[in-house]
Amino acid sequence: MQISLLHWPPVRLVRESILNHNLRHPATELDAEKSPWPEIVPVIYAFVRHELTNYDAELRAQTEGAYDEEKRNRLVAQVTARARAAFPWLRRDPRPFPQEKKSLELDETARRLADLRTLEYHIKQVLSETRDRERRKELKEKLENTRQRIANLTSAFDSSPPPSDRHIWVLSRKTQTGAEYDWFGYRFHLNHLELFGFTCPLCGASVMETKRAFPFGQGQKRFFASCYCVCIATGKFIRLTSKRWGEILGEHNLLERPPPEEPE
Repeated sequence: MQISLLHWPPVRLVRESILNHNLRHPATELDAEKSPWPEIVPVIYAFVRHELTNYDAELRAQTEGAYDEEKRNRLVAQVTARARAAFPWLRRDPRPFPQEKKSLELDETARRLADLRTLEYHIKQVLSETRDRERRKELKEKLENTRQRIANLTSAFDSSPPPSDRHIWVLSRKTQTGAEYDWFGYRFHLNHLELFGFTCPLCGASVMETKRAFPFGQGQKRFFASCYCVCIATGKFIRLTSKRWGEILGEHNLLERPPPEEPE
C-alpha cells in the first residue's frame, strides 16, 4: 500500500481533518480549537487513511469490493502505525496552536485564498460522494458561496496589466476600528502624509494619503489613504476629492448619497 505522509504541522492537519469530517458529518461537527482531543484523534486517523494514502483503492483490490473485516482491520492498523510514526504529537494534545502573525495585506489575502481553495476542494470531493438530495443541495450552495468569495478576493486583488495609462489599481475597505486612521497595519508620522484639504463627511476626520508607496505584500507597493471610516490602497499617488471619497463610503454602505463636489 502506498503511504506518503506529508510533513504537515499540527495546526494544518487538525484543522483540515476536522473540515473534512464536518462536511461529511454535519450532525457531529467538531471544533479544531475546543473539541476534546480524544474525539479529534480518530478523525485525524480517518483523514490520513482516506486522503493521504491509497487505502480505499488497496482495500477494494484486496477484497474485490466485498466486506472483509480482517483485511480492513489489517490495513487500518498499518496506516495508523505509520501515522503515529509520522506525527508523534498525536499522542498529546498540541493545542493551543501558535497565534498567526499579521502579514502584509496581499500576503494575508494569498493565505485566505489558499484556505478557500482548500475548502472548495473538500466540498467538491464530499459532494461527489454524497447521494442524499437535501445534503447535496446544501453542499452545492456552500460550494457556490465559497467560489463567490474566491472570485471577490481574486477580483479585488487583480494584478493583471492595466488596459491603459489612465487605469489605476484601487482597493478600499472599512477601517479596523472605525475610530482611528488605518494604514493597513502601518503607523505614520504626519511628515509621511499628504492632506487633501477636506474632511470625511461621515467621521469628520481629515482625509490623508501617504507621500510614497509602501510594501503591500506579494512583492508589491501601494500608496495609502484613510479617514476613520475607510482606507484605500492605490497603484499610484492620486489627488482624491470629497466627491470620490463619498462614493467610496457609499460603496461600503456607509453613506447613502455622496456629497456634492467641493469647489476648487
